[in-house]
Amino acid sequence: MTDTNEAYSTPHWAGFQRLWRSVAIILFILLLLMWLLGYGPGGKSCQVPVKTVEKIVTAPDWIAPAITLNTSPDASVVRLTVGDDYVDAGAAAVDNIDGEVTVTTSGMVDTNTPGEYKITYTVTDAAGNTATKTRTVVVENIAKVAEPAVPPETLVTEPGILPEARLYFDLDSDELPVDINLTLSAVISYLRLNSNATAVVSGYHDPSGNYAYNQDLAKRRAQRVSKLLQEIGVSTDRIVFVKPVETTGSNVPEEARRVDVSIRRQE
Repeated sequence: MTDTNEAYSTPHWAGFQRLWRSVAIILFILLLLMWLLGYGPGGKSCQVPVKTVEKIVTAPDWIAPAITLNTSPDASVVRLTVGDDYVDAGAAAVDNIDGEVTVTTSGMVDTNTPGEYKITYTVTDAAGNTATKTRTVVVENIAKVAEPAVPPETLVTEPGILPEARLYFDLDSDELPVDINLTLSAVISYLRLNSNATAVVSGYHDPSGNYAYNQDLAKRRAQRVSKLLQEIGVSTDRIVFVKPVETTGSNVPEEARRVDVSIRRQE
């Protein structure tokens, strides 16, 4: 036991203790300096710089441009008579991103040949979205009204009685009746002789079937008669459309498919 205690109290052990204390003091001083200079844990000099990157993401454009046909009210359908001149009114297009965009037109109309022609308008925006719209041009071969076979002054036999005509159309058709020349001859003659007279056009429609379709059919029939009157020289300001009180012709099938043309005289 005496030998062991003597070993721990040798001069070498005392020197080691002094060296250890010196190293500890030096390390403490170094750590203190690093902390004061910002190099310690959490210090500003030890922080990794953070770089902020701003990335702009553009949402994809899935919306095609909107096409509007020029002219109104019914710009999608144009009706012509064989020989008429036709100049296409064109179309305009606007995109939600690109604004106004260029419209490409395709198709042709031969006004000398009866038929239905399609004019197609196409537009594509910068994102590749494509839109199309179509205008239908109908070229019709409407019969021309021949000159009355008898002198106009002999057609109205009773003084004060104004001529009128009833034009009966085929079922589900707006084609002018084949006997229209004869049926309208008295009315046309009166209109030619009396510049202050007005033609009153009234269309009837079938009470059965689709009501909206029948109304539109009656309107088209009346418009066909009006166009015919214009072709023989009656100006548009002398043609008026009047809706009859009983539009279905008293439920008689033939009477419901007719157009009446009467005279209104300005005193």
